[in-house]
Amino acid sequence: MYLKCLAVTAVAAMLAVPASAEDAEKKMKGKKGRQSIGAQIVKQLAKVGLTEEQTSKIMEMGKAADENMKSIREAAGITNELNKKRMEAQKSMKDSGKKGKELQAAINEAAGFTEDQVAGLKKMNEARMMLHKKVIGLLTDEQKENLPKQMQRLMKGGDKKMKKKKEKDAA
Repeated sequence: MYLKCLAVTAVAAMLAVPASAEDAEKKMKGKKGRQSIGAQIVKQLAKVGLTEEQTSKIMEMGKAADENMKSIREAAGITNELNKKRMEAQKSMKDSGKKGKELQAAINEAAGFTEDQVAGLKKMNEARMMLHKKVIGLLTDEQKENLPKQMQRLMKGGDKKMKKKKEKDAA
C-alpha cells in the first residue's frame, strides 16, 4: 500500500515539474507568446555583464516600448497573421537578388501590407532603434567595448539613414 502511494506521488511530481517550467516560460514571454523587447535586449547583452540596476532600467524601458509598439501595431492594423505572412515572404525572397528598399517593398507587397501598415512598421522600427540607443547610453565604457556586433553599429552612429531622414525633414 505504501509503495503504491509513493509511486502515485512520484508520477504526480514528475508531471507537475514540466508544467511549472512551462508556466515560468510563459511568464517570461509577453502576451501572444512574444518575448518582451526588454527581455530580448537583456538576453543580447548577457555577455556585457549588466548590473541589476541596469537590467531593471532596461526592463522598465522595454515595457514602455512594448506598450508603444503595441499601440502602433493596433493603429496600423498589423496582426500576428500578417506578421507570419511577412516572415514567410521574407524567407522566400531571401535569394531573390533584391536588396534594401527594393527587397523590403517586395516583401511587404507579397505579405499584403497596406501603406499604413508599412508606415506602422517604420514607426515600430524607429521606436526600437531609439530604445537600443537609450540602452547603450546606460552602459559603461567597458561594457560598450563588449557589445554584440549588431548593437555596435548604433554606438558608432551607423544609423545614417535615420540621420539623413531627420536632416531632410528639418529642411
